[in-house]
Amino acid sequence: MKKLAALILLLIIVAALSGCGEDFVHEGHELIGSWRADGNHGRQIHFHADGTGARNPGQAFTWTILRNGNLRLSQDGENTTYNVGFDEGSFRMWVPNSLAVVRYLPTTLPEHLQGTWVWDQDDSYTLVLYATGRGHRGFGDDRQRFGWMVEERSNLTFAWTTGPSATAFEPWSYAIEGNILTITTRLRGDSTQWSYVRVKD
Repeated sequence: MKKLAALILLLIIVAALSGCGEDFVHEGHELIGSWRADGNHGRQIHFHADGTGARNPGQAFTWTILRNGNLRLSQDGENTTYNVGFDEGSFRMWVPNSLAVVRYLPTTLPEHLQGTWVWDQDDSYTLVLYATGRGHRGFGDDRQRFGWMVEERSNLTFAWTTGPSATAFEPWSYAIEGNILTITTRLRGDSTQWSYVRVKD
C-alpha cells in the first residue's frame, strides 16, 4: 500500500513539473510584431522575436509562451499571466478570471521610416523614429516623446500619454520620395503638412 501511494505521489510530481515547463519564444509566433488596442491608439504593445518587448508608455518587458498556451509577461521583477486568443489578424489578451478583455489590432514599424529627420526648410526641428516604436521631436533639447505606428493605407499615428490613464494621438498620412518624408494630417478641415529630410547616420 505504501509503495502504491509513493508511486501515485511520484506521478503527481512528474505531471506537475511537466506542466510548468515553458516553450521558447520563436520567430514564427503570431504575437511577434506591433499592435495597438482597439479604440485606443495610445495603447501600444510590441513583441520581439528575442523574447523582449515594450508597451506604452515606455514599459519594457520580457515574454514567454507557456506550454498551456498562456502568455507570461515579466516586468520589474513581477510576472503576470494572460490568456490570449487570435481572430482574423487581431488578438485578445486578458488576465484569467477577469472580464477586462483588450483586443489588439496589427500595426507596423516600417524600416524606411525609422531614423532621424529634420525640417526641409532648416534643421532646427528634429523628428526621430526608433525601431522600438518610440520617438521624439522638437527644437534642440526641448523634445516631446511619443509612440508611433503605421496601419493600412500609409496611416501614420503619433501617440503619447497625457495623464495616468489618458492618451492623445495625431493621425497622419505619409509619403516618402527619395530622402524626403512628407506627412499630411488626416483631421477633417485641416490641411497641415510638413516635410522632412532624412539625416544619414
